[in-house]
Amino acid sequence: WVEFETVIQDDSPNKKVYSLTKEGRKELKNWLAEPGKASGSHNPFLAQLHFSDAIPVEAQLYVQEERLKVLRSELAELEHRGESLKMPVPLPGNALQKGVIREMFSLEYGIRRIRFEIEWTKNIINVLKNSS
Repeated sequence: WVEFETVIQDDSPNKKVYSLTKEGRKELKNWLAEPGKASGSHNPFLAQLHFSDAIPVEAQLYVQEERLKVLRSELAELEHRGESLKMPVPLPGNALQKGVIREMFSLEYGIRRIRFEIEWTKNIINVLKNSS
């Protein structure tokens, strides 16, 4: 399904350029035309959170506050990518007519998911702070 060609380069190491074979493109199209599998609920962070009453509230707060920092950093990176593409979030109903490419769908999903996780994490932090 995949083949590669070695490209000889004078100024840097040789590189391999991969591409789909005819059969590979056919399989890709078949896969893209199938309904996607629902994502599972396997999330190590949620498992950790589920059992977090085994540690002090201060430790739980630390974990959540560190997670919030990471989420904010991830969001800034994704939003920067979206801004460089002049991509509105949420995408309007006529986004495809306005030149939005389908690859932006996953970028928008990532931005909206992380925004939700930030709000959710801020709420968990508030709940923990008010627990004593």
